[in-house]
Amino acid sequence: MTRLYVTFDSHYHALVAKRSLGKGFSLAPTPRSISSSCASCVEHELSDDEIVAGVDFEKYVGFAGMEGAYILDENGKVVLYEC
Repeated sequence: MTRLYVTFDSHYHALVAKRSLGKGFSLAPTPRSISSSCASCVEHELSDDEIVAGVDFEKYVGFAGMEGAYILDENGKVVLYEC
């Protein structure tokens, strides 16, 4: 299972982003392999189509307090974007 994690500098910013992103995204604790000062993030399970086509992480950059976007699979994290 491959998931996208978007980390934020506060729980509030993660909550606002989750509400904006809507269905398919949820608040979750940040995995230990990803650093986050607030220990919460927004996660999304990637479909096979999203994995093959690539993730458009630019849509996450505009959120206030965003720290980074990461893909985490069985092999460990892949950094897409870090502030």
